[in-house]
Amino acid sequence: MADIIERLEMSRSRAAAWLLDRLSTDGCPLGADIGNSWWRVPWALAVAGEREAAARLLGWVEREALDADADLREGPARGSQPASPVYQLAHLAIGASMVGFYDLSERLCQRVRHYQHPYGRGILAFRAGDRGEQEMLFTTQLGLLGVVTGHREMADDAYAWLCRLWEAQPDLGALKLYTRLDDQGLVTQFDEKSSRQAVVDFNLPQQMYFHPGAAAAFLADYAMRFGEPKAVPLARAMMQLNIEGDQGVQFDDLTSVQICKFGWGAAELLRADPKGGWLPHVLRMAGWFVERQDDVGAWAPSSFSIDRPLTDQDKMWKTAEHLMEVCQIQIALAGLGTRIPSPVSPAHAATSH
Repeated sequence: MADIIERLEMSRSRAAAWLLDRLSTDGCPLGADIGNSWWRVPWALAVAGEREAAARLLGWVEREALDADADLREGPARGSQPASPVYQLAHLAIGASMVGFYDLSERLCQRVRHYQHPYGRGILAFRAGDRGEQEMLFTTQLGLLGVVTGHREMADDAYAWLCRLWEAQPDLGALKLYTRLDDQGLVTQFDEKSSRQAVVDFNLPQQMYFHPGAAAAFLADYAMRFGEPKAVPLARAMMQLNIEGDQGVQFDDLTSVQICKFGWGAAELLRADPKGGWLPHVLRMAGWFVERQDDVGAWAPSSFSIDRPLTDQDKMWKTAEHLMEVCQIQIALAGLGTRIPSPVSPAHAATSH
């Protein structure tokens, strides 16, 4: 145990240093004139203890990258993707809250609400609000934002939406998860282009395996923050998709890092569900992060999704994400203190839920 804790600390320090080297003295991030690779960085730096650097970057964001409505400004900051910007805005709002920029965080929270479905209460998948389609990862981010900022109604909306999504699932026995609701209910018909985002098969390679982990992290935090233990069984059930799915394609495929949020979910559940057998999963993912980090301290995104040489801009958003996840694993293990139980094998833990 001491060895993995030491390795995690080295990993954290190297990743934070890599990100700090890519910020200018006024907070401007590398590649800001090309695109937005920086939206995850303030949260990551804040949780890694680099609050001053996070504040510098957020100051630059407020001056240069947000419009009067606290939305991403047209141009490189916004890009041309049709997706709603909630994932980026919520990350920035969480980072702002963590460094005490509460006015900026609140402005971003209000803009996030702009992209909530008026009665479905999930987050719209597309900026234009096409078909009222609401997306799991974006709605999970709404819930996490509510937990961090204390906006109970946002967290409640996300929890209720995830319950409806889960109850509508038709193929859980086959380890398939559909991730979107629209005005007619669960979205199960989609074109080939959107299939990777709309359904996850945990027995197939190169899938978006991160959905249960992100949702479990929110549900565990929601249970602890607002005294809602009913959220924990849902988190357990979602994580079982990863646990029961093909381990090789999820954890061992060197072209994919889509399992990363499983480690975050397990780390949060280690505290919210202390008898759930999560420690071996946390330790497994701790090793996974350390082994996947490159020699200079960065992490790369899934190579199967990029058909060109990787740049530092590609690595910036992924390094920020993995840094945050490594820090959450460190925090979870530190919280165990002298109460660290004897690890059991992942196979045994999978049967303990």
